[in-house]
Amino acid sequence: MVETVLWGAGAAVCVALLLHALLPAPTQNRLDQSARRIWQAVRAGMPRRSGPPRATRRTPEDKAAPNTRQAQREAELEARDVIDRVRRQARDGSSVERDGNVYRPDAFKSRPPKQDKPH
Repeated sequence: MVETVLWGAGAAVCVALLLHALLPAPTQNRLDQSARRIWQAVRAGMPRRSGPPRATRRTPEDKAAPNTRQAQREAELEARDVIDRVRRQARDGSSVERDGNVYRPDAFKSRPPKQDKPH
């Protein structure tokens, strides 16, 4: 039952859009303006929510979650540590390929596939 109603609504929308596309441009514009006026009238009659936004409840999981500023700071510190480690390796002469300001350590290079070993 529901599928039939949805199928019919979808078919009606498709037919309406096809007919709209076949109309001449001035008629399309008049039809669009009429539809826009009707929609604005419907929207004007709808109740609007007013007043301050409602407060959200905090769940125990939210209270236990880390502060976003703290998480941001930890991420920045971790990024700095990684950058410093790669720079140190580059200065020490370890095998790190450089392309301008891009560092590509050996760990990122592709390796040959492992041979299948008979068991």
